Amino acid sequence: MDLGLRGRTAVVAASTGGLGEATARALATEGARVGVSGRRGDQARRIAGELPQAVGVEVDLTAVDGPAELAGWLETLAAEVAADGVTVNLLLPGRIATDRVAQLDAAAAGRTGQSVEQVQAASRARIPTGRYGRPEEFGAVAAFLCSEAAGYITGTALRCDGGLVPVL
Repeated sequence: MDLGLRGRTAVVAASTGGLGEATARALATEGARVGVSGRRGDQARRIAGELPQAVGVEVDLTAVDGPAELAGWLETLAAEVAADGVTVNLLLPGRIATDRVAQLDAAAAGRTGQSVEQVQAASRARIPTGRYGRPEEFGAVAAFLCSEAAGYITGTALRCDGGLVPVL
């Protein structure tokens, strides 16, 4: 499916692994020029080297109150730039099979005395789809939200969580 991203530019924060990397790859696959960024500059440059029309940059966006502020700011920004054809949305992940989720599962196993497999089975049992998501699925949803097809979606928080959070 052509999402109309060819020739557009996207900077993907925290894209040196996991969901950010999957998003950068999905956007690049759709023809966007991509800025890959993260605290690991070498990793950002390596990933960018694997993508057409990409550049990797070292950027550290960590902050104590970042998420609460990265949401309020986006809500305000969405209203200010919508008339210019710019959309701003939040994409909220559930249990996606990334290295970070594997670390969290291992830590939970250590705390509870269960095996990692038991922790994962309990997590999957709480997800209506019965599985962890794949990073590529998250990246595809992110690319869609950046596309012309989603041009009328702005100021929205969309869950990509397999139904984990039972709220519409």
